Amino acid sequence: MRKMYILAACFLLLTAVAARAEVKTAVFDVNKVALECAAYKEAERIMKTDFDSRKASLDAEKNALAGKVAAARAPGATTALRDEVLKFGEEYNRKNVEFLGEYEKAYRRIRSDIDVLIREAAAQYAKEKGYNLILDVMLVRHSALPDITSDMLTKTDALWRSMRQP
Repeated sequence: MRKMYILAACFLLLTAVAARAEVKTAVFDVNKVALECAAYKEAERIMKTDFDSRKASLDAEKNALAGKVAAARAPGATTALRDEVLKFGEEYNRKNVEFLGEYEKAYRRIRSDIDVLIREAAAQYAKEKGYNLILDVMLVRHSALPDITSDMLTKTDALWRSMRQP
């Protein structure tokens, strides 16, 4: 029983000491850093190159479909023409859904990689500047905490560039 009291006293003492310790905290806009960092801009450029030609092709198919629909609605249009338009429309929809799925998957992969990069940059920044806690500004309302968004953007870009060097 005596050991229990000693352990409880030690716990209370340690808690009191820990409560007095200064917690250095800052906030930053994670989304802003993610969308403005050099890694995102590079990824956006690559995605544009990869997906723009396919989107242009789909847009041309969409315009062709609109013309075929108009022809199929015209008086005297045959059932065969209407069936062809339906088949063409279904094929266009399949291609469009596939394209959008691939685009979304690529975007999610890029954003996930950038989020990992930002977390690593935040960990390094916290260690360098002595922060115990760095929060997304979206989690904190009416904060008087220092906003380190610009520093985090700089740190994220520097980390990304250092990872790209051979």
